[in-house]
Amino acid sequence: MEQLRKAGTWVWYAKERLVLGALVVFLCVRVYDVVNPEAIEGPPVQPPRGMYPEDNPPPEPPPMPAPLSQPDTGALVSRNPFTVYSSPAAAQQSSNAAPEELGIRLVRIVPWREGEYRAELITQNRNRGRYSEGELFENYRLERIDPDNQSVDIWSDQYNRMYTLHMQ
Repeated sequence: MEQLRKAGTWVWYAKERLVLGALVVFLCVRVYDVVNPEAIEGPPVQPPRGMYPEDNPPPEPPPMPAPLSQPDTGALVSRNPFTVYSSPAAAQQSSNAAPEELGIRLVRIVPWREGEYRAELITQNRNRGRYSEGELFENYRLERIDPDNQSVDIWSDQYNRMYTLHMQ
């Protein structure tokens, strides 16, 4: 009986060490499972029946469309790629716009320093500004100022064409 009491006392005083030893053994087993995984064998993967018979290879993918070549107009706003493929009727309607439909009005041509000229324009947003040749504003670019004829040439990125505005 004395030996049983000594064994019980030893277990009682060493219970933390026993729990720690059991946890270390469990950790070692889990590390071994991670380092040496078992091969998982499942059923072999079969393609669906009738999808591609051996004598019929899968069809070739369709050819990629050729990229659209558009001149770099130097616009601040780029063209929307989704409207390039719109209907031809909409493209014809927009390309036949008159200069009055742009909403830009030439107020006057102002002489600037060193023989340069500036065109004073009012845009459809009621913005008034003086622009020199080659300057960008909104979706337009002022290409040429003709002080003799009191006119300016404006390139429209929206309609992709040149318009001539005369002073009214």
